[in-house]
Amino acid sequence: MSPRTVAVLVLALVTAGAGVLAAPSGARGASVSEPSERRPVVAVIGDSISSVGPRGRYGDGYDGSPADRPLVWWSHLVHPAGVQQHDVLDLALGGTGYLRRSDRRVDGSYGRCAGPTFIERLEAVRRARPRIIVLAGGRNDIYRCTAEGTRRATAQERHRAVARFYAELVDVVDDIGVPRTQVFVLVPWGSAVPAGRAEVVEQVETAARAARFTYVAVPPSHWTQQLDVTHPDEAGGRRLADVVARGSSLDESLAAAVQDQPVPAPSPARAASRSTTCSTAERRATSRGGWGRSGAAGLVSARLSAVSATPMAPPQTSESWWRAARRAGGRPVNAPRAGDVAWWPGSAAVMGRPREHVAVVRSVADGATTVSVTEAASPTRCYRTVYTAGALPSVYIRMPRDSGTPRGGVTSVVTSRRSLRLTGWAVDPDASLAATRVRITVRGRSGRVVTRRTSRVPFVFRLHLDLARSGVGRGARVTVVTEALNRRGTHGRAHRRVDSRSVRLR
Repeated sequence: MSPRTVAVLVLALVTAGAGVLAAPSGARGASVSEPSERRPVVAVIGDSISSVGPRGRYGDGYDGSPADRPLVWWSHLVHPAGVQQHDVLDLALGGTGYLRRSDRRVDGSYGRCAGPTFIERLEAVRRARPRIIVLAGGRNDIYRCTAEGTRRATAQERHRAVARFYAELVDVVDDIGVPRTQVFVLVPWGSAVPAGRAEVVEQVETAARAARFTYVAVPPSHWTQQLDVTHPDEAGGRRLADVVARGSSLDESLAAAVQDQPVPAPSPARAASRSTTCSTAERRATSRGGWGRSGAAGLVSARLSAVSATPMAPPQTSESWWRAARRAGGRPVNAPRAGDVAWWPGSAAVMGRPREHVAVVRSVADGATTVSVTEAASPTRCYRTVYTAGALPSVYIRMPRDSGTPRGGVTSVVTSRRSLRLTGWAVDPDASLAATRVRITVRGRSGRVVTRRTSRVPFVFRLHLDLARSGVGRGARVTVVTEALNRRGTHGRAHRRVDSRSVRLR
């Protein structure tokens, strides 16, 4: 063997060894791993919850002692699958998100809002061509970094950032040949800021499912398994990894990728165990509905009414149920309990229906990783269902206590010759299964023109006006007053004026 041949072999061995021994920095967010020539098994894009730093380490023996550095959550999945540290493209960086920038650069130096957002890390993914991508973030996106300081991000700003990221991620994974089912998306969260979580989860889950990525619903960390209000400790990290493993095929994909085998198709999540043991009252609420609706939404309103909590009015716009609930005084919670409302976005296709779904929580177990609910799939089908990892609700909403006074609203008043057409809704909260009476009064200059009552909810009512007898001529202005009447035997005021408006007769 010639000296030149020996030199070439030595150089090759040194180069290969450098790739095997490469490791990410031990400081949190200090560096984002550069892709090696070897194709990584998995890339992890995330924030401090998923980063290897002061609050996390990849494995025993990595920079720091096991006593003060709990394992980062995803290591509980990659280690059992046989993934080595150098086979992980670690792109998690503390303080960052879809929209949010941190003050720490990739090289560890500092600068105001200098840290990269998630989308700026996709070029590293494109170059490295990992076989699996894990995207875990969103907690930081309730705020954004500006030159003047940190401020609350608007829903529109976050929506644009999320939409732009997923459009770019679709292009990247299709270009490098990663099946979209092998992009696993989750939103890890601590025990704080439940309202912010609800907004972020809705936007991220909707975008991820629309791109046909694998979205994994994970509950917020329990306060007993956290280092602070955001970051999980060792037990919290294991719990998060367990929920991801039970709710997706990520562990199976990692094991196959290590063996250089084709990643498997996603296995069906063990999502729910259904029974048809709804009570008579629940079945009645499902079929008759509450607040003018049958099925799931009517059942939820009826169950809320039964415990004197605020039910929900029929939606007047295309907004989601939980956003309408926020306007009605409901508040998102991270620790659900019996009586709360469970909500899934329209993209989740719960119970086979590609639209948003709501249910009433009956019980919660295992740190909210098992949730029993009462729900309806149709006006005639009522179930008591147990949801586990893979199909957990996205948001939990707690509705406030209600006084029982009727309420409602008028959505439109249209005038035509000698008639008025009114549409609206009204309900008596503690009697939502019974149609609420509505009194409509039309008054002119000389007094009352006509009074009518209806019990339809929502109502569409046409009033025929006897203009000759009332002394009101065409072109005159009249006042239309709508009142919701309290059902006899229930609490609350006798009636409530829900609308009063002046219209001109044609």
